[in-house]
Amino acid sequence: MADTVNQQVIVNGVNFDCSHISVILLGSVRPGVKSVAYNYNRTSANTYGIGNQPVSHGYGQTMYTGGSLEFIADELESIIKAAPNGDITNIPPFEIKIAFTPDALNPNGKVETLKFVRLTGRTQSLKGGDTHVSNTVSFEFAGITYE
Repeated sequence: MADTVNQQVIVNGVNFDCSHISVILLGSVRPGVKSVAYNYNRTSANTYGIGNQPVSHGYGQTMYTGGSLEFIADELESIIKAAPNGDITNIPPFEIKIAFTPDALNPNGKVETLKFVRLTGRTQSLKGGDTHVSNTVSFEFAGITYE
């Protein structure tokens, strides 16, 4: 009988992790970004003819439903100071690049670029025991490219 408990299967090598990721926005790498999340989806629907089974399918619009960036407060403060009238929602549309940097263990880098990003709001969270202050910034975008 095979020893399945001690077997390890490595199929795709080393995964990207946070040490491989850089977030570039407003012309600078932003090391104070703690997280980035974004979402899009595309409608897909079956097409029916006579009978009860689909005969084909079609696609609709791609909807870019927005995202968020979590910043360490000091990082966001530098952006607020540079924003028109100190309001991040007044910053003209820009791109966010999420760069997955290659290294010896993972030689295939990539870049995802969010297009026409507009910052739409800010939430600050403070609680006892915090060792730093975080801010979450919401955004809308209109497109994504992959390099």
